[in-house]
Amino acid sequence: MFKTFRRSWELTKVSWAILQKDKELLAFPLMSMIGVFVISLVFAIPLMGSGFLQSVAGDGDSGFVSYIIGIVILFFYYLAISIVVTYSNAALTGAVFMRFDGKDPKLSDGFAIANSHLAAIVTFAAMNATVGVISTLIRNAGRDSNNVVGRIIASILASIIDAAWAVVTFLVVPVMVREGKGALESVKRSGQLLRDTWGSQIVGSGGIGLVFGLIAFLAFLVIGLPLFLLAAATNSSFLLFLAVLVIIVLVAGISLVGGALNSIYRVALYHYAHDQKVEFFEEEVLRSAFTPSTA
Repeated sequence: MFKTFRRSWELTKVSWAILQKDKELLAFPLMSMIGVFVISLVFAIPLMGSGFLQSVAGDGDSGFVSYIIGIVILFFYYLAISIVVTYSNAALTGAVFMRFDGKDPKLSDGFAIANSHLAAIVTFAAMNATVGVISTLIRNAGRDSNNVVGRIIASILASIIDAAWAVVTFLVVPVMVREGKGALESVKRSGQLLRDTWGSQIVGSGGIGLVFGLIAFLAFLVIGLPLFLLAAATNSSFLLFLAVLVIIVLVAGISLVGGALNSIYRVALYHYAHDQKVEFFEEEVLRSAFTPSTA
């Protein structure tokens, strides 16, 4: 565990050093974050109105037609979010590639790169949305089951689908941006690069998310929790509001930086898998990005 965290910390430090050269690139994950928030607000009402959210939470039993409508709305919700997130990642990834090539990227460069791959971005977003809906429906079916074994199996199956899709598509955006492939070809190419470089049965071996997860936890422990305790002790609505606001800002800021650093890391992994080139990062760190599955 310590070795995994040390590796993740090294990834974070190097990615951070690269980001320092182009701080304006944080605008891309910020755009993604704002887009996800707005889309969630827009879709919250129709999803609740269809009864689908209540059904997923186990608080209601919507009719068949309402349930189908809910699934359709859920698909478009996932689609909208995936388009925004993938577009932002493509813009950021394109700019990072420019930095790796020794150029000085601007925000306009990132947008231009993302715009040139818009069809592939939308198609990949549709694939993402489909996988997301299938995973959600499997989990929902498990919750509705009276069979404990069925619930466990459904939960495990949904988790396997999510994990497998996340691994196979890990390098999709770098492939899409660098090689100009369509969505399906990018997924295939991403999977091929991972298999050729790390093997056919692989699992993640820690990453930047591990470090930022710990940072988020420590931030809550040191800043958020004392504020919540103080609000409870004084019975102050203002302090409670302040505590919630501080936590939201902290999580947003941590996610913002973590997302940018993760995109930098993926570009480095793509270079390593595609060209066997090691830039900025140590080769051992890139080679240990994935490990053989014990399953």
